[in-house]
Amino acid sequence: MKWTSLKRPKRVEFDEQVTDKFFGRMIIEPLERGMGHTLGNAFRRVLLSSLEGSAISSVRFDGVLHEFSTLPGVLEDVTNIILNIKGVIVDLQAEQPRKVTIDAAGEGEVKAADIIADPQVKIINPEHHIATLTGDGKLKVDMEVTRGRGYVRARHDTAGGESVGTIFIDCNYSPVRKVRYEVTPTRVGMRTDYDKLILEVHTNGSISPEEAVRVAAEILKEHIQVFIDQEEIADLETEVIDEEKERMKEILKMNVNELELTVRAANCLKAAKIEKIADLVQKTEQEMLKYRNFGRKSLAEIKDVLGKMNLRLGMKIDPVSYEILDVNKGDNEDEA
Repeated sequence: MKWTSLKRPKRVEFDEQVTDKFFGRMIIEPLERGMGHTLGNAFRRVLLSSLEGSAISSVRFDGVLHEFSTLPGVLEDVTNIILNIKGVIVDLQAEQPRKVTIDAAGEGEVKAADIIADPQVKIINPEHHIATLTGDGKLKVDMEVTRGRGYVRARHDTAGGESVGTIFIDCNYSPVRKVRYEVTPTRVGMRTDYDKLILEVHTNGSISPEEAVRVAAEILKEHIQVFIDQEEIADLETEVIDEEKERMKEILKMNVNELELTVRAANCLKAAKIEKIADLVQKTEQEMLKYRNFGRKSLAEIKDVLGKMNLRLGMKIDPVSYEILDVNKGDNEDEA
């Protein structure tokens, strides 16, 4: 099927005036009519649901057993502190979970910048508010950063061997916050009915909009590739079959003189006026044995030569196209 004539965009253009690490506007054109909505909807769904990200998935406060507690010298209660911690944007650059800690004391504001983390955990919004300490207030929190995909509800079990007092929290791992697309007409030559796709991507800063779109495209490609591979396999099988058919046709058109037969067998075929291999394979064994001076030895010789070419006696051949129509197996079965 021909599809190469479909109009395709040559590149993706980014609006540099508005694009930063949190927002990107991409323009893709020209596209065939309808393709803008097809691509826009597919990218939107994948960007919002399928990209992997990082989040703080559990916390543990010193001296606190549940989230409905309060801490001396801390303005916020534990529930509000957890809500603030959920707002911390992290970028875990490792596959395995990592522990991070807050260990603050003295009057003042505790921010995300106060989180003590190893080099593989990056805090994206260091100015984010977590808690307010008054007087001699103290706040020590152990947290775990994990990787995941989409929205994951908090666990309510301790099967993983976590410490007493560990509080699991809901995680929104998706690094993409919002996706909007718009399709408008665009002109190519004299035609004005092509599509222009405008894709706007908002991220949390742990991934750039350009990278988010690239990853989404890879995900779509991997899923679509399954259909392409199956088609290629089917095409390859069909091509092999077609090549074999053509090869057999050329063999059937050959003169029997090109077969490596003994003089006796060759003379028998000549006397029977069998000129082409196609004429020979359509004969049955009984018909061959009726010819003058043609015996079992010559029959076995011809069957052996034909067998090496994947041919046999008793075949049905189209006289015009030389295609193999059917094989009469009855004679050989009787002989066996």
